[in-house]
Amino acid sequence: MVARVACDTGVRALAIKGPILGLQGLRGSKMSRDVDFLVHPRDMRSLVGALRRVGWFVDDGFRAPSVTRSHSIVMRHAEWPCEIDLHHRFPGFLASPDFVFEFLWECRTSAELAGASMACCDVMTHGSLAALHYIRDRATGSRSSEFDELLAGMDRQLTSADKVELGARVARLGATETLRSVLELLDVPVEAAAEFDTDAEMLEWRLAVNATTLTSLGWVVALRGSGLRRWPSILWQAAWLNEADLRRAEPSLGLGRAPLLVARMRRLGRGLRALPRAIWAIARLN
Repeated sequence: MVARVACDTGVRALAIKGPILGLQGLRGSKMSRDVDFLVHPRDMRSLVGALRRVGWFVDDGFRAPSVTRSHSIVMRHAEWPCEIDLHHRFPGFLASPDFVFEFLWECRTSAELAGASMACCDVMTHGSLAALHYIRDRATGSRSSEFDELLAGMDRQLTSADKVELGARVARLGATETLRSVLELLDVPVEAAAEFDTDAEMLEWRLAVNATTLTSLGWVVALRGSGLRRWPSILWQAAWLNEADLRRAEPSLGLGRAPLLVARMRRLGRGLRALPRAIWAIARLN
């Protein structure tokens, strides 16, 4: 549906992650919880508008502060049980989002889902994108098996010449450092990091990788980037979500005030326990 709406709107969109990885031999068969597309930044507004016209809406619900810049828009539908994630940039690719999209579009191939053909990244670039996604979640252990499947699939399909090409592509996309561990595991020749591998971008990436296991990290980063006047509101939001946002975060909560209070106390406890490690991590990564 997204591919058709994008096509009808004249928007270039690449289907990423999910079942496409399975079709390409980079992931086992499993049910996906959402639909992911990468869109050129300047086309995001057009695609969002077109999806609105067929009943989708932007999810403006609560989002905890992130250590990375905004990179996607989440859309939902009252009658569909999944969500759509529209990405205009992908963390870990440090080249400009415009360049990254154009490069991936030039390397595109196609895949067929439910009898419909759609544009997607080829195995080489899609594997790189998925690896960046898994690296961010791998610290929790939730992505370890998928990460191993991905590496095995890439190693099985890529020839020695392909691996040389992969090293060159990754360098152009600005992911030599963010994907260095993957390149080494695949015995991919590593090219020198390009000029856009700046200290600020690498710091953002290292914070993103650590954020999966340090639940308070985003809030600490938000405090550091705000004036003292905003601290009370940020701290209150961190400690005491309103009922709608709390139930969105924990859909299984029971009715009444007691479950809400218990959930808030549980959330506050987790945040306070993680706070010293988050502060230490920022100091160390800086």
